[in-house]
Amino acid sequence: MSLPQEIETNQACRCVSDWERGLSTILLWSSPVILIVTWVGSATFGKTLLFLYPAASPAGFISSKLGLVAGILAALSIVLYWATLRTARIERANRLPGLSPLLCLLGLGLGGLLLQFPKSHWVFQESVKARTPQLEFSRNIIFMQQKLFTEAPIEITPAPLSKVGLVGSSQINLGIDVEQLETWSGEGAVHKYCLPGMVPLQYQALSAPLAEKRLDVVVCWLSEFDFFRERELPTSRLRWCAETANVRDVFSVLTPNQAWFNRGHLADLATAVVTPLWSQREPIQMLSFRFWWRFDVGAPVASDEEQQVGARLADLDQGVKNAKQNIQRTPLVDANFQAFERFARRLTDAGTRLVIIEGESHPLTMEAYPPAFRAETREKLSELSRSVGFDFVTTDQRVQLETDDWRDAVHLNETGEAKLTNWLMNYLQESTNRLGAALPVSVPSAHPLNLPSQSF
Repeated sequence: MSLPQEIETNQACRCVSDWERGLSTILLWSSPVILIVTWVGSATFGKTLLFLYPAASPAGFISSKLGLVAGILAALSIVLYWATLRTARIERANRLPGLSPLLCLLGLGLGGLLLQFPKSHWVFQESVKARTPQLEFSRNIIFMQQKLFTEAPIEITPAPLSKVGLVGSSQINLGIDVEQLETWSGEGAVHKYCLPGMVPLQYQALSAPLAEKRLDVVVCWLSEFDFFRERELPTSRLRWCAETANVRDVFSVLTPNQAWFNRGHLADLATAVVTPLWSQREPIQMLSFRFWWRFDVGAPVASDEEQQVGARLADLDQGVKNAKQNIQRTPLVDANFQAFERFARRLTDAGTRLVIIEGESHPLTMEAYPPAFRAETREKLSELSRSVGFDFVTTDQRVQLETDDWRDAVHLNETGEAKLTNWLMNYLQESTNRLGAALPVSVPSAHPLNLPSQSF
């Protein structure tokens, strides 16, 4: 048996080039048909691909802007392909070794530029929301981006008693009942800015857009659970909101050794600043890969209860185990406290009253926390409250939570939520009256309260 004769490289390149030119010529002559087919197809199924809407009638393709744009882009890409092959010379190809990375950078730049347009950004966000499962972090990112960066500063008419923001993790998200709190503040006056597992470095990164919301009061729930668990920069939690200013702030709270250890994370965040597509990496991955390939098949699925409450619920035993493993004196403890101090100063300088509630977890989970961590957290937050000027309410100065008030290892159930919300309404009303900033409001009392005995 004889083997086929191997042809030289230049001849092989010419053969391939001739074949591609012939193909491009056929596509060029077919481009009007391709334009019409793409126009009709995109008009019919475009919103199905983007938002999972039902398919539209093909008869209305003439009025479809989406279909027209898709058809024109398809035809132009064929013309560009044909022109590139006609003007390219094989013998010059090896003289441009940097062409490929330059084209990649150009593509990233154009993609990022496209994402900056409000309409295209909205289409991208809604496409992600339509496809990502509930409780998926990418979905939470999109909702937070829209709430922080898309919505205008909060203006409510008639003016409410107080515009309140709840900032933090799923603990405060499930710990405060918005509807109940609005009986004090006014309808539509309470806004949640919460993300699962939100850490102090995120508080600092989001302090500027939160200050721009011009909230009257911001309430946070913080404990050793928040300050004593980060071993390295939480890049995935910071990337989506990366800007030059907040990345520089993150870098500034690290020691030189910590900055060197986290150099890869800092490079990741710096890339997100200059490349919008990189800052949206998680939503893009979820949108593109999950649409074609269910890579998350077999992963834990949110239960009905989790979907109803909007958070992942940890089994009590597993939660205690996680606390023992994760709550330790990690390298970023001091950075976390510095980051939170900057968050607090930014909000108080903007005229927002900041109320920090000393948090806690299920009693069995609390036993897993080293007592020294709680004492240190209380001491540092108390010191910051005096130097910065915010309210810090310790556990002995607020309503007491019992074992039956907990849904799982770290989240309150409906009973605990009602107790804490009722206490918060009374606390805000009492302290507001002392400041003389609002008229008295009648607040229902469903539970006996442990009101603070001193001014903050």
